[in-house]
Amino acid sequence: EAIAAIENVTEENYQSVGPKIDRAEELYQSFVDAYGQSEADAMITGVGDMTAARTEYDRIVKEIAKRAAIQEAIDAITAIGAVADINEENVDAKQALVEAAEQAVKELTDAYGQDMVSEVSNYGTIADAKARIAAIKDVPQYTLGDVNDDDKIDASDALMALQASVSLITLTDDQKLAADVNDDGKVDASDALMILQCSVDLIKPEAFPAAIKLVW
Repeated sequence: EAIAAIENVTEENYQSVGPKIDRAEELYQSFVDAYGQSEADAMITGVGDMTAARTEYDRIVKEIAKRAAIQEAIDAITAIGAVADINEENVDAKQALVEAAEQAVKELTDAYGQDMVSEVSNYGTIADAKARIAAIKDVPQYTLGDVNDDDKIDASDALMALQASVSLITLTDDQKLAADVNDDGKVDASDALMILQCSVDLIKPEAFPAAIKLVW
């Protein structure tokens, strides 16, 4: 009777049919344990149908889980938003979303194989977002004239530029960019002079040749 109660398994009814399969299998196994396999084979009909129902149920459950994992990956990538909207203000938050999307895709492929990537319709967004994030984060962080990065331009910045010009100190890459205010590709006394002039308001930072180049 328990086996006969099992309907054809579909995606619409698998949740209600599953417990019936469990119950039929439990009763069948109890009979086998009590009377032996030969007796079960002789007396119980429909075992093949029960086995087929279990196979179909497991297939449906796996398929639904797979589709859910695909959708989860798609949703995680969608959460990144438009790649063009990634900027210096939100780059860290966007990077976290990219990492979450990558993890969702990894869980999908770990469970169902690398071929599942083709099912993630917006997968390419991850690479595009990572490239934009890298471009933003690779932009040198400096302010022209502020060689020591203390958020002001004063005589100490001019002194550092002058010392660097005669190899008394070694500047970092960002410090070199900040010190090369005349944009001639080197740090020398002329840069130090311009920084000193800026520190006493004889020239404005936006008048540095390097600043004019950045604007254009």
